Amino acid sequence: MDIYDNVCPMDYRYGPREPEYRKKILKYLSGRARIQYQLKVQAALVRFMAKKGLCPEKCSREIEKAFLGLEPADVYREEQRIHHDVKAAVNLAMADVGLGCKRYVNMIATSFDIINTAEVLRYSEFARDVLIPDLLEFEKTLIRIARKEKNTPQMGRTHGRHIAPTTFGFTLSEYVSRIGNCTMMIMSAANDLRGKLSGALGDYKQLSMFIENPEEFEREFLGTIGLKPATHSTQITEPEYVLNLMHSVMACYGVLANLADDMRKLSQSEIDEINENIAAEQVAGTSIPHKRNPVRFENIKSLWKAFMPRMMTLYMDQISEQQRDLTNSASSRFTAEALTAFICSLNRMNRCMGAMVINRDKMKRNMKMSQDLMLTQPLFVLLNAANHPNPDEYVKRMLKNARRQGKSLRELVFGDREFEQYSAKLTERQRRMLDNSRLIGIPAKKTESVCSYWEQVLHLD
Repeated sequence: MDIYDNVCPMDYRYGPREPEYRKKILKYLSGRARIQYQLKVQAALVRFMAKKGLCPEKCSREIEKAFLGLEPADVYREEQRIHHDVKAAVNLAMADVGLGCKRYVNMIATSFDIINTAEVLRYSEFARDVLIPDLLEFEKTLIRIARKEKNTPQMGRTHGRHIAPTTFGFTLSEYVSRIGNCTMMIMSAANDLRGKLSGALGDYKQLSMFIENPEEFEREFLGTIGLKPATHSTQITEPEYVLNLMHSVMACYGVLANLADDMRKLSQSEIDEINENIAAEQVAGTSIPHKRNPVRFENIKSLWKAFMPRMMTLYMDQISEQQRDLTNSASSRFTAEALTAFICSLNRMNRCMGAMVINRDKMKRNMKMSQDLMLTQPLFVLLNAANHPNPDEYVKRMLKNARRQGKSLRELVFGDREFEQYSAKLTERQRRMLDNSRLIGIPAKKTESVCSYWEQVLHLD
């Protein structure tokens, strides 16, 4: 099937296009992977049964080979016939083993022992092998740029308005910290994903017919595939484990969207402080060849808008009537698609940030536009510290006079007797803070401390 025959835009437009990276992601998140992980759990279970004396070694090897030799496409075809994916795999495996081994193929597990365990196993391994390493690489990119630009003067903005001087490195250090925190959240949630081998109601009836201590059996089996058992399960595991992972991922997606939006706005013609690195063949439109659109930044925010609302579905999937119903059967299958969208956006952002063009001259120009504003904040704070009766009114009055007279605020203030009266009360250190160059040093130091902290916490060095 040609990818352009697919309906989902993640398949034919926004998903991983590079063959090797696409293969890397599909290994965990595709429909094929969903069945392969179920077969993997089935094979691991029969292998563990043999270890515990519940299945002859010969049958264990035969059944394991049968499960791992199945093609997911064949399992799906059998599912279409009988309308049950786990039973479809069991039927096909039983057809491939000898008569004396058939009874061991599905002896101690119910369907969702396999399904739930396989789902969390693939999400756990996806997080370990792809998601977390890619997050760490992105964090390295942010730290590298923040460090390089920690002394690059930039006008800070709130509400889209100039407010006070800062540095571009300090601007990016916010995202170093936020991505670092999100990475820690994702690590914690991924490491806490839980499987089950507790039967149709979670009360171990089926397993207890063969095992003296079924809970210990469950714990040991799950340990062989790198998982822990849920503290409680019905026919399904508690949904909060996967919910916590996806909440952490979507929180991180929001940080990506925020960064993309900030960078997109800094690339506006009126600001022009950064630009995406535009490919030589890239065009902006059919009749406006001069434009350089921030399409990658916009794409990341747009995909976030499409997938962030899906968290509502995951919250609704928390509710399963009594021991279990099927109201999450279809909706939960889209979790893998949301993970795919996030990882593709993450890598797009990493490439975009790593190659973006930083216009330091425009940053200086924009600061000069509001150079008087650079003095207003420290002036207000220090006048207040010197017990001026109304520092806010003083700063506003002097700023108004400077604009009316066509002079700089600094020129008027430092020649003003009223200011001299209060500046005499300031310490030498406080007076130095009225020097614009001094204001840059503090954001630069904070940028360095933030970068060093996350390098240490995430073991990036």
